[in-house]
Amino acid sequence: MYCKSIHPIPSGHVKKLSAHMPHKLPCQPCQKSPAISAREERRRKREHRKKSSSGESRWKRCRSKRAEEEEEDEEEEEEEEDRSVDGLLDGALHGAVGSSSESEHTSGSSVKTNSSSQYDLQTLKETSPSTLVRLNSAQRDAFEGKYKQTLCLSQGGYGTVYAGHRVEDSLAVAIKHVPQSKVIRTSVVLDGQLHQFPLEVVLLLMVGAGEGERGLDSSGVSVQLLDWYELGDELVLVMERPLPCLDLFDYIQERGGRLPEEEAKLILKLLVEAMNKVHSKGVLHRDIKPENILVLMGNDSLCVRILDYGCGCILQNEPCTEFYGTMQYTPPEWYLVGEYEAMPSCVWQIGVLLYDMLCGEHPFCTRADIIGCEPYIPQQFSRQCQDLMRRCLAKRPRGRPTLDGILQHPWLQ
Repeated sequence: MYCKSIHPIPSGHVKKLSAHMPHKLPCQPCQKSPAISAREERRRKREHRKKSSSGESRWKRCRSKRAEEEEEDEEEEEEEEDRSVDGLLDGALHGAVGSSSESEHTSGSSVKTNSSSQYDLQTLKETSPSTLVRLNSAQRDAFEGKYKQTLCLSQGGYGTVYAGHRVEDSLAVAIKHVPQSKVIRTSVVLDGQLHQFPLEVVLLLMVGAGEGERGLDSSGVSVQLLDWYELGDELVLVMERPLPCLDLFDYIQERGGRLPEEEAKLILKLLVEAMNKVHSKGVLHRDIKPENILVLMGNDSLCVRILDYGCGCILQNEPCTEFYGTMQYTPPEWYLVGEYEAMPSCVWQIGVLLYDMLCGEHPFCTRADIIGCEPYIPQQFSRQCQDLMRRCLAKRPRGRPTLDGILQHPWLQ
């Protein structure tokens, strides 16, 4: 699978990927122009909007004026996209070097992020936890000699994760195997040529930039990528596995299937702060759920880390038109209009997760529930807690708070 658009990868990450590419194993060039594919997709969407304009919109046509404005903007963008793919990417990469990170937190709007020089090569050299390597299937012995895997931790549609350790120092690691058929790739320009890299690798590099080696009580927001290998029919990601820890799903189950309000409040605050940092690095996770939150229990205090960026994407100014997350956490606007914005969709998933922690079940079980049903919120919770849940689970994206708005809510004060 390939991303539909060409993402402006921060220049430091492009150099880092280039520096560790074996000379005899160049990345495969793109088979088609993603820019052309994206342009065709936008034209198809405009035609669809025109054909459906005569019918009654379930969204009460609140987006019609915005759609017309977007069409004008898209037509202007298409004129610029007639340049070559190389020229387009080179311009994006040059722009990323000198610009500063910009984030706009307005209710219901997408987070506007422009990759900044904080991802420069020198920063990565100083803070990277290890050298990233790419090996082909003939060198599988090198991977198996460096790491030993034991128990299966989880298995799903996007791959299998094993517990393991690094042979040289017994460092605990998690080893994720992803079939090549499930690997989403993004376009990166190396030496003037367009190549495809695993998107999850790029996202982990972006989120981990500047964190360096750390302990359990540090401010890291995501598990770190230690190594990655392309072994013929699969992609292998080797990540840190802090101990002691549990994913949030198991953590909740060990405490009787639901959490006390005060404990849920602490975890929610840590999670929102972590997601704010992830967004500041230019990454959208898109699959926030208990199984993807790691709870660290060292030093008599809780920390959380974000897991699994396999459904993630690079943060964009425009709405997303693809969704790879979990059905029960899907925002209603995706089902209603076929697109969603970064901030409101993230807040929706956080609202569902908060409900999970407190009630021990999902607020919505079907697509129809997500679209048309209001969640039942037990009266046993404090009024402020009930209020925050209702706000996060508002059907209209613009009715939800931002991440900063959640942190400023009275329940978290």
